[in-house]
Amino acid sequence: MRILIADSAAGGAQITIECATDKNDECACAPFDLHDQPELAANLLDAAGMALLNRGCLDEGGPLIEQARALRRQFFGKHHPAVAASQNSYSRLKRERGDYKAAEAAVREALKINRDVFGAKSLQFATSLYHLGANQLDQGDFDAAEGTAIKGLEIMQCLGAAANDPNHTRLLEIRGRAELNLRKVLQAVATYTQLLERDVEELGTRDHFKYMTHVANFGCVEEARGHVEHAQRAYREAIDFFVNRFKRPCHPSLIDIYANLGSLLRADRNPKNDKEAGELFRKALELDQKVRGAGHVLVANDHANLGRWQYDTKDTRGAVASFSTAIDVYEQNVKEGELPPEHFFLAEARTWKGRTLVETGSPEGAAQAQPLLELAIIHWPAQLGSDSIGEGVAKACLGQALFLQGTDAGRGCELLCQGYEIVKNKCPDSAFAERVKGWIAQQGCKCGC
Repeated sequence: MRILIADSAAGGAQITIECATDKNDECACAPFDLHDQPELAANLLDAAGMALLNRGCLDEGGPLIEQARALRRQFFGKHHPAVAASQNSYSRLKRERGDYKAAEAAVREALKINRDVFGAKSLQFATSLYHLGANQLDQGDFDAAEGTAIKGLEIMQCLGAAANDPNHTRLLEIRGRAELNLRKVLQAVATYTQLLERDVEELGTRDHFKYMTHVANFGCVEEARGHVEHAQRAYREAIDFFVNRFKRPCHPSLIDIYANLGSLLRADRNPKNDKEAGELFRKALELDQKVRGAGHVLVANDHANLGRWQYDTKDTRGAVASFSTAIDVYEQNVKEGELPPEHFFLAEARTWKGRTLVETGSPEGAAQAQPLLELAIIHWPAQLGSDSIGEGVAKACLGQALFLQGTDAGRGCELLCQGYEIVKNKCPDSAFAERVKGWIAQQGCKCGC
């Protein structure tokens, strides 16, 4: 049997099914299309589109999801459960493309339909909660994502669906990633342990893109608790799967794994790993621009990752350029409503660019750094709370920037000492802490730090 999808003369898609039987057999089924069965046509389109998305084929899968959504709206109206299912798929598509505002609008519509038709304790409602949680996670709203995932998991548990519904493991993934970003590392370990066990039960194999994506994300958890070798093994195993077994060298999950492995190697501070880390960052950036587009938030992350590596390798000009590009992309996403203005991605990129400029030791660099660092110290606490390591670095650098410009010495000393206390307590062996200690001596601060 072959399923053929083509644009119809009247617009939309025409689905034709050909049976693989002898055409000379008078009992054989002749080819037929599904123009008179929109519910089946839409189901096929949506399923095929989502299957392609799962394989990283956004350009191929996206039009099918959009056609299914249009078909369902045309034949069933705006308040039908089938439309809610399409809105879930459409939300996933827009999220993959970095259009988080449209993704949230779509999933909110799906939630309303499913609540009105099935109730807020239904399996359909829990499925939409997964898509909402994924969008919240990608926007950095980790508290909301954790709460959404917990709510969805509770519904599935009450309905007895936890053992056999594939969205159960997807909700576990949302909860685990949120826990990691909220620094609830032990909870994340427990969540991923449960998740990976359930994956194997559900899929019947470890040789599957869903399982390997979760393995790679568990690598992030292992890295957070200091199990560097375990994390590196997880990343490399996942890379081997996507490249050599799954044969998807441009899969979005693979791109993210390249970035994660590059960051792990960079953090290891082993000069032997510098070259590979740089290659991974460049590969992630190149592929991400191709797959997600130059304006995607995750592409901005790739520029920032490359910038940190360039900073480490003393390429100051390259680092400043990379951070500048990252900031531009983030700010465009803020303007379009895709990111909140106080998102920590922006705070981090501004801090790194400001730090790089301050460490040149020139008044000109300090003057360029000051407005970046002023914004960073305002925005760091918005998502990560007060006294994060990022806030400490930004305060210390801003204090030195004021000193280098010869302005507001009192505030400069105060910020420098506040930053030093945070950096010293959060990362006592940091070379940066020693640099800040030297700045304090240079400024002759008398505030007791």
